[in-house]
Amino acid sequence: MFKQLYDNISHYIDLSEEEFSQFSGPFQLKSFKKKETVLKEGEYCLFEGFVLNGCFKVYYLNENGFEQTLYFAIEGWWITDIDSLLNDVPSILNIEALMESEVLMISKKIRTRFMKPCRKLKSFSGS
Repeated sequence: MFKQLYDNISHYIDLSEEEFSQFSGPFQLKSFKKKETVLKEGEYCLFEGFVLNGCFKVYYLNENGFEQTLYFAIEGWWITDIDSLLNDVPSILNIEALMESEVLMISKKIRTRFMKPCRKLKSFSGS
């Protein structure tokens, strides 16, 4: 289950097996049922999740109360409200499972410990 996470992370950063083991250790597998809400508008986002399988809808309600879908998160995608997570503000997003799904979740508290400047970050040009 961690191979998918490793493949995703390795596009951006070089990690030894030991470093990846330390990085991935705090992630917990969580299952969601169809139509289960992961995050609701007004809540504080306290997680980041990597989708192993299934599909999620990430959306907000516009000024008329209609759903505006931002994206569908499928296998290999991340789910979170990054603004809420980083800035400690209530979320404007809703995240809902569209089918039974599994996600590797990491809490905000643990994530913060791992987000130190990293000298191993690969450039976006692929070099």
